[in-house]
Amino acid sequence: MTYRTIPIRQVSTQRLAEIHQQCLPSRWSSKDFALLYADPAYNGFALEENQLKVVGFIDLHVVVEEAEVYSFCITPEHRGKGLGQKLLKKLFTEAHQRNIQKIFLEVSEANTAGRHLYRALGFKEVGRRYGYYPQTDHGTTAIVLCSCPENR
Repeated sequence: MTYRTIPIRQVSTQRLAEIHQQCLPSRWSSKDFALLYADPAYNGFALEENQLKVVGFIDLHVVVEEAEVYSFCITPEHRGKGLGQKLLKKLFTEAHQRNIQKIFLEVSEANTAGRHLYRALGFKEVGRRYGYYPQTDHGTTAIVLCSCPENR
C-alpha cells in the first residue's frame, strides 16, 4: 500500500466527518467541517491510501506564527503503521516553510499511544485542562502540548 499526503481541502467534508466519527467522541458533522472550510485560517493534510481513499487527517487553525491542531485522526484499521508520524512530519515541514513558530494541541491523558507519539516527535507539556473531555471517562483531563518546528 502506498500513502500520500494531500491538502485537507481536497477531501469532502462528508469523508472528514466519517473519519472523525470513527476516531473521536466529539463526532463532528459534515456541516461542522463545511464551516471550517469557510475559514481562511483553516488548514491541514489528509492521508490517502493508494490514491483512492482518505484514511486519516490532521487539521489546524493557523494565526500568524502559531497553529492549533483541532483534530488528528487515523482510522482504526490503519493505526500502528506509522501513518500518524507521517502526517505530523508533513505538518512540521509545512510549518517550517510557513514560519510557524509553535504548534499547540490537546491530548487526553487517557490516550497513551497519542501521548507517546507526540513526545517522540518533540512535543512538550505546557498545561492541563481538567475535565476537558466530558464525553469520555467522566471528564478526562486534556494535556496541552507544544512543539516548535524551527527547533526540530
